[in-house]
Amino acid sequence: MISLSWWARRKRQRPVLPELTEFPQVAVLYATRNDFRAPSVETCLKIDYPNYRVFVLDDSTMPEYRDEIDQWVAAHADRAALIRRPANEGFKAGNLNYAMRQLRDDYPFFMICDADDFVAPNFIHATLPYFFADRKVAFVQGKQEVNPNQDDMFAQAIGYRTNVHYRHFVRARNYHGFVMFYGHGALIRTDAWEKIGGFPEIVTEDLAFSAKVRNMVTRGSTKKTSLATKTSRRRTASSEPAPRNGFAHDRIPPDRIPEPVEI
Repeated sequence: MISLSWWARRKRQRPVLPELTEFPQVAVLYATRNDFRAPSVETCLKIDYPNYRVFVLDDSTMPEYRDEIDQWVAAHADRAALIRRPANEGFKAGNLNYAMRQLRDDYPFFMICDADDFVAPNFIHATLPYFFADRKVAFVQGKQEVNPNQDDMFAQAIGYRTNVHYRHFVRARNYHGFVMFYGHGALIRTDAWEKIGGFPEIVTEDLAFSAKVRNMVTRGSTKKTSLATKTSRRRTASSEPAPRNGFAHDRIPPDRIPEPVEI
C-alpha cells in the first residue's frame, strides 16, 4: 500500500502558492468539553499571523473546568473570547455551528483546534495561500503526528499507524480518492461552511462535512503540516501536501513540537 501511495503521487506537480498580500480575519476555534488544557490553548496565542482571534468554545458541564476557562479568558481578554451556548445540543458540531453563527460576518476563515492540540506558529501562514491559489479549495487539513510520550502501552503499540496514514495514504488522496476533514487541525472557508448549512450535527460531523463539501464540487486539500496528531488538505474533498507546521498532542514537550519546514 505504501508503494502504491508513492506511485499515485510520484509525478504530480505541487501547486504554485502565491505570497500573501492580504490578511483576512481568521477565527481560531478551540473546542472543549471537560478537557480544557491551558498549555494547549496558549499555543493558539503564539500563531504568527497578524489578524486572528482565539475563541474558546466551552461545552463543559463540570464547574472546575468552567471556572478555569473563565479565569483564563479573563486573563487573555485582549486576544481571546469565550463562547458558551445555552444548551449543549448537536454534539461538537452544534458547538462549532453556534459559534460560527455569531462570527461568520466578520471572519471569512476559521480554524478548528481540539483541547489537546498544540498549534505550530506558522499554521495559518502556511495553509492560507492554498485558498488563493485555487478558489475551489474549501478546507486545508493539517498533518497529525503521533505523540512520542504516550503512557498507555496500547497507544504506543499502534501509534506508528497514525504517521503512516498521514505520511502516505492521505497525501496520495490529494490526487486520487476522497480527501477528508479530520475534525480539527484545519483551516476552513466560512462561505463553504455556510453553503452546506453548517456542520451536520451528528457524532461524525467531520466525515459528513467532507462528503457534503465534495458534493459542492469544491475540494479539500492535505498539507504536510506537522501536528503531533494531524494532516492538511487543500481543495474541497481532495488533498494537497503542505509545509510542516500544525498540531501536537498535549503531552509532547515544547522542545519536541516539530519545527515548521517547507517540504
